[in-house]
Amino acid sequence: MKSQSPKGIVLILPLLIMGMVSVAALVLLSQTGIESIAGSYEQRQALETRTALFGCLDEVFIQLSADPAWNNPTVYTNAATCTVALSAPAPGQTSALVTLTSGDIVRGVKAVITLSPVILIESIEETLTP
Repeated sequence: MKSQSPKGIVLILPLLIMGMVSVAALVLLSQTGIESIAGSYEQRQALETRTALFGCLDEVFIQLSADPAWNNPTVYTNAATCTVALSAPAPGQTSALVTLTSGDIVRGVKAVITLSPVILIESIEETLTP
């Protein structure tokens, strides 16, 4: 006697399961790839911000060496516009906090220098929260 149940169902079920597992693996791999691309973009943007920040710090050094009484709240370079806060922690020293905001990234560097001659005593780099 012949059976009336379809015999192809035995082959279709494992094929469907393998297809679903393959699609899930493909989605997981593509998500990981997209996250790594986004992470590398953020790292590049942070490095560009850091480079521009140190360019602003160099400009602060140049301005202070030319005029020790210089006290401007902003510094302009070709790459960025940074904010500057100057203070005098000790006689003959100047502390400069230079900050730069680029998108979601806010970076700052605090430098303590002597003015005559201009010598960098201490430099502390910070990633600030916006």
